[in-house]
Amino acid sequence: MNTRTRYCRVAGWLLVLTLGCVHLVDDAWAADGEVYTHKLSQSTTAYDFWTTTPSEKVFKDSPVPSAVGDEVKVYIAQNETEPFQIVIRASTSGSVVVSFSGFGGGISTEIHQVKYVNLTQTTDYLGRTGLNPDPLWPIDDGATVGVTANENTVLWFSVFAPSGTPTGDYLADVTIDGVEIPVRLHIFDFAIPEEVHVRSQMNFSYQTILTRYGVTGTGANYWFYVDKIKQYLIDHRLTPKAVLWPGGLTTSGAAPFIDYDCSGTFTDPYGIWGFVDP
Repeated sequence: MNTRTRYCRVAGWLLVLTLGCVHLVDDAWAADGEVYTHKLSQSTTAYDFWTTTPSEKVFKDSPVPSAVGDEVKVYIAQNETEPFQIVIRASTSGSVVVSFSGFGGGISTEIHQVKYVNLTQTTDYLGRTGLNPDPLWPIDDGATVGVTANENTVLWFSVFAPSGTPTGDYLADVTIDGVEIPVRLHIFDFAIPEEVHVRSQMNFSYQTILTRYGVTGTGANYWFYVDKIKQYLIDHRLTPKAVLWPGGLTTSGAAPFIDYDCSGTFTDPYGIWGFVDP
């Protein structure tokens, strides 16, 4: 057997082994992989219910998935917030009542309805103009939500599991117009640390939010919104680009929150300074 023949046979066997390994990996992936975007088996003639991952933007005309599943699956660590989506596609316009049973065990859940903003130019990789899903509008448990025929109405649930929550599976139900949709939450046996160890930078404008909600001046209502914004960033481990505003020094218009006139007069109407008078 010459060297070339020996080399070709070895190469051939390596190719067979490689293809075999790829096939085994594909089989293992198919066996272990879970489908997170699917139509829910609780759908009725009046409503198609479906779910997808939180990273998926659901437009009003996004199609109902062809895959079918019987529950929503959520995985979360302790001291972590993780959302899930449930989409309603109604056959006729009207309204539905939305309620949530809760997981128990100190696990909290907030309910939001996904709202839409009209984009006149493309702003992301999807390249879509028109109505884009973005704002999350808080709703109460048991709230009535309007639905439009043949359009998606999206519900967003934010789940938080505090540190020390026992690991394991927790079950709850989302009830929409009397239809119960099971949600299975699995909590891992580790906790996310309180300290943020991942660098991030979120570009957004405090002033845009405050203006949108008609907040003016720097009174109690102003600080209520500012504290809510900051707490949201803390809860979701986000670092804003402008970390010092409004951090107690100036407003967006550079008007001082605290003031010292160099003649001995120190003004701190909001108690921001936190130290003894200079």
